[in-house]
Amino acid sequence: MLILVSQGSRDGFRGSVFIDLDQTIIEDRAIQLIGRVLGSEDLIVKTLTSREPEYIRSQKIASLLKGQDINFVLNIVYNTIRFRRGVDEFTDYLIKNNFVINIVTLTYKQIAETVIRRFKNDFGIDLGGYVRIHAPILEVDKGNKITGRIIVPAELSARLKVPFCIKCSLCKRFIVRIEGFGEILSVGDAKPDTCMFIESDHSILILTSSTPKIALFNSSYIAKDFVDALEILRRIIK
Repeated sequence: MLILVSQGSRDGFRGSVFIDLDQTIIEDRAIQLIGRVLGSEDLIVKTLTSREPEYIRSQKIASLLKGQDINFVLNIVYNTIRFRRGVDEFTDYLIKNNFVINIVTLTYKQIAETVIRRFKNDFGIDLGGYVRIHAPILEVDKGNKITGRIIVPAELSARLKVPFCIKCSLCKRFIVRIEGFGEILSVGDAKPDTCMFIESDHSILILTSSTPKIALFNSSYIAKDFVDALEILRRIIK
């Protein structure tokens, strides 16, 4: 399990960065890539776009994976993801300026860990002791089969309410509140990422084809990709 910066280990770091995964670090939603291979993409999209609270949607999507071998599912992710343009140089700049990088995602933790492995393979950047992952965990049985349930550690289950709260399985605002230190930057593309924005000193919205207005209104800066975001980063972190 990839948790490379221990709780409270902040000595020598300048600050903390909180970055979303789907459609931010990577181009697509990882769970849709999985569904495309398994033949369940339509059901996944229907669930993702429903009006139910996010934690219910997350549980329903996990149930669609029930019985699948976790390694098979993670191999799909590893082999099909595409990284957003410039994310490697953006990340490298953060490392060189001594920032802890927190990946905060509603996608499952094992998927985020797989993305990190692929990142190192593609770009040759060793994230070393700079990365933490905060995400719900897909429960897996002793035979490596997905049970269809998710686990959210009790210490991460609190929610900090906002007027636009969609009741996420993991509250991104809470994560920034308890993990943020020094100069705090957040990066994301979607409504839940707005909760990180309002807890941060600086925030960068990465544009997508479905950028929500609430994220536009609450971000400090707007970028079409990480090439743009790096130019912003160089202005605010010197």
